[in-house]
Amino acid sequence: MENDVEVRENSEEAFYYPQQSLFERWFIVIAGFTKIIIDFSLAFYGIYLVYKSFAGGKAWLIEDEFEGKISDGFIAIIVFAVGIWLIDFLLNYLIALAIIPIRLIASLKNKNKANRIIYGKTMYFGFGGWLIVFSIGLIITFIYSIYNLVEVILPLYQSGQVASLTNEYPPVGIAIFIETVTYIFYSVFPLFLGYLCFKQKRLFKTMSITYLTMCIILSVVYYFSSLLISDVAPDIVNQSIVSIIRNVVLFLLWTPYFLKSNRIKNTYIY
Repeated sequence: MENDVEVRENSEEAFYYPQQSLFERWFIVIAGFTKIIIDFSLAFYGIYLVYKSFAGGKAWLIEDEFEGKISDGFIAIIVFAVGIWLIDFLLNYLIALAIIPIRLIASLKNKNKANRIIYGKTMYFGFGGWLIVFSIGLIITFIYSIYNLVEVILPLYQSGQVASLTNEYPPVGIAIFIETVTYIFYSVFPLFLGYLCFKQKRLFKTMSITYLTMCIILSVVYYFSSLLISDVAPDIVNQSIVSIIRNVVLFLLWTPYFLKSNRIKNTYIY
């Protein structure tokens, strides 16, 4: 059916793209409306907390009272701005994550319409193919990092173990700090990539390669920090070597894909 495709143009030539299914359109509309409600609710509550930080007193849903210090107010503004930004990225990522099975089912249902032969050659486009594998890897990394931050890293800081270990043996504190930064990177950057992927931005390709490069850099930095504590934790050195090898292999596998893939070139054009 001819109405199953639409034409988009980039700087080189015209390509045919599959239109969104009716179910996907409704899902995006409902999810977008829900996201707007959540964003506005959090924005109003954040403004309310900023006001209470300056004015002082007890705030709704907060057990402790604000002292009304100016410094607390400015801290609240920074936390509010960063929090809204992160939540917005998280919501966009969750919406994109929910769309993956919808588009996968649609592509399997209409496999013969997934790609069109134009100008004598097959043009690949849309979210699919090996890009699904890359996205699944990002999702697993994101979940694993969040789990480690909440269940492992955060309790170390809350219990004061990081401070005591750093005072007794500073290299341990350095290793824990680098590990913390690494998990934060793995928790935040996939959200950014998910947003770029969902919005079909040209920057998605560049940022994906940047992500793969940063994975190698962070694993190398962590390797050198593990050498400092190899006498007390020898297994960490071996784990860091495995991490370097894994990230190098992933870089060598995925970088050519992002540079040469017709699907990437034809989809992420905005």
